[in-house]
Amino acid sequence: MSAPLVVIDTDVVVTALIGSEAASSFRLMRAVGTGEVAVALSDAFLVELVGTVRNRHRQGFITDAARAFEIALDLGWHGEMHRPQRLDWPSVSDPEDFWMPGLAWHAEAEFIVTWDRHLLDANLPFPVEVLRPPAFLERLRQV
Repeated sequence: MSAPLVVIDTDVVVTALIGSEAASSFRLMRAVGTGEVAVALSDAFLVELVGTVRNRHRQGFITDAARAFEIALDLGWHGEMHRPQRLDWPSVSDPEDFWMPGLAWHAEAEFIVTWDRHLLDANLPFPVEVLRPPAFLERLRQV
């Protein structure tokens, strides 16, 4: 059985960098590292992630360079690069997050994993489940 293809919100990755190893965001990134989960990547994801990590590091929230390096390697090793065209998604209230459904649609991802309510509530016109990290991990264990 192949690993599910997932679009991961940058906030989930940053939460994994900041939070405890018992937290669901960190456990999700461990699942990426073991190959249980494949990740759809895009230029928009990488640009947003680098900017957010840089800002959180400057603010003193990200202090574990080894953890950051390990997560970066896991994303690179188990990620699939895609270059979707920019599309508008009327049911997503934050245009800065249009990259997530666009990437999911282009990559034919099975899931979007996010903490953002506006994405969790979005009515997307293609088959993708939008879940918080704990719910996604629960679903992963059932497969």
